[in-house]
Amino acid sequence: MAIPEDCVQGVLIRSPPADTSTHTAPQLMTTAVPKSALTDPSWLPSPLSAQLGVPLKIKRCQLSERQTYNYSAQLLMLDPDPEDAEFGKSVCDPLKGDVLVVRAAGLGQLDLNLRLRTVQSVVGYIREELGELRIFWRTEYSDRSVKAREIAEARITTVAFGEYRERA
Repeated sequence: MAIPEDCVQGVLIRSPPADTSTHTAPQLMTTAVPKSALTDPSWLPSPLSAQLGVPLKIKRCQLSERQTYNYSAQLLMLDPDPEDAEFGKSVCDPLKGDVLVVRAAGLGQLDLNLRLRTVQSVVGYIREELGELRIFWRTEYSDRSVKAREIAEARITTVAFGEYRERA
């Protein structure tokens, strides 16, 4: 797909059908996003993807009537800061419907285009490798702060994500 000069390539995470399991791989598609839209304040930065070395931001968009919970997009919004009391929880309200994802870097970056494989890798890593983060806030630990740091130091790093990408 050729991207017009006044646009960047983004990735759309489609809202799943109502009867779909949260374990189903997300339906992703590339789309052109006008560069002028990137400065809209309704974009939400993904703190977890930034910790993994892939700064992304998301925005709700309405492409279909489906308003089901977008589990895959919500994963991008988990709090990766082990010092935060909300570690492992989402930093935003539940995401329902379709969600657009773009690179969070400034307009001065040479290549703002986001590849489908990049989003697949980030979401796949969170699903497959960060299970402890996803259930952290629902689990009892004798020392929550120590366990949070252990998870963050072992799995929420650019090195761990890079190793995952090499294996995938």
